[in-house]
Amino acid sequence: MTTAETEAPHPRPPERVWTVFAAYGAVWACSCCVGAGSLVVMLISFLSKTVGLDPEDRAALFADPASIEAIMEKEMFGSGFLASSMAAATTCTLGLALAAAALSKVPLRERLALGPPVWRPGYAVPAALAVMVAAPALATTEELVAHAAMGGLSDMLQQRTDAMAVVELPWYPLTFVSTALVAPVGEELLFRGYIQPRLVGWLGRWAGIIVTSVMFGTLHLDPMHVVFAFVAGVFLGWLRERTGSVRPSILAHIANNTIYLAMVGFGIELGSSWWPLAGAGALTLASIYALTRMMVPPTP
Repeated sequence: MTTAETEAPHPRPPERVWTVFAAYGAVWACSCCVGAGSLVVMLISFLSKTVGLDPEDRAALFADPASIEAIMEKEMFGSGFLASSMAAATTCTLGLALAAAALSKVPLRERLALGPPVWRPGYAVPAALAVMVAAPALATTEELVAHAAMGGLSDMLQQRTDAMAVVELPWYPLTFVSTALVAPVGEELLFRGYIQPRLVGWLGRWAGIIVTSVMFGTLHLDPMHVVFAFVAGVFLGWLRERTGSVRPSILAHIANNTIYLAMVGFGIELGSSWWPLAGAGALTLASIYALTRMMVPPTP
């Protein structure tokens, strides 16, 4: 027997927590760069529209802050600007998640928990269906609560929703791919795949899930969206922990964003009635309960 065979295997070095915050800071830096670049493009587009104006009309325009604000807002929520900025931001998030995981000493598949989820035997398909129901039902419940308690969405969320509803056809495929596919995959690989496991190892299961969800939520900027994303993040983090895989959270995130786009595209608006809220809340609880019955019991 050789020396290599008799030696005990080296234990895996402890996970470095600082890399989590470095990756999160990189996402913020990337978002700021995309935002700054988008503002520059928007400003150039605005100035180009004033070139052909008469000097008097141009002077009148620049003397009226309300007119400038209206034009800039139209530019900000225009189809091309919205689609391209979303594509850049979501691609950055996906790239950062993959780059951070690739720098780890742990194999990428294991580092991001890309393996198959663990369900009770024979429940893989029903569990996948329950996942695709639970996430949109939870998001719908949150929005209905906002309508019932606060009279509707925040101004920023409403503007974004209105802009998504009128995306022009040439830009729609890019908007759909960015929102329904790239964003869910990138965000789940980064937050539930890369960040959460290290925070769970450092802080414990629920503390790690909550801190990850806070980080995920604050990335969405608008206060109401921050709360929505935090609640969704807790659910997605719980899925990741209980199944041992990031696949269910990716599936849930894709289902949620796809149904959101469908509702916006078909002009489906949620009112402030309590009956839809009760129905969405009941569906959320039922689907989450079904998931718990199909999961393998957690290890102590």
